Amino acid sequence: MGVQQIFARVKHPQSNGKLERLVGTIKKLWKHTGTFEKAIKLYNYTRPHMSLTTSEERLRTPYQAFKEKKRKK
Repeated sequence: MGVQQIFARVKHPQSNGKLERLVGTIKKLWKHTGTFEKAIKLYNYTRPHMSLTTSEERLRTPYQAFKEKKRKK
């Protein structure tokens, strides 16, 4: 599947910055939407991400990026 688990040092968020950011974002969305499931759906299917731009500088959701990458294989 191509997924590799990597462990970060305990009490050292700098080494785990992306995950720390993700958790903070999900917590904010959870508070905003009221449920964890709605927060995850909003994060993956509705909310475009700055790090997922196309060559035309168009923002994409994680789901859109996943589908496009899967199509290219």
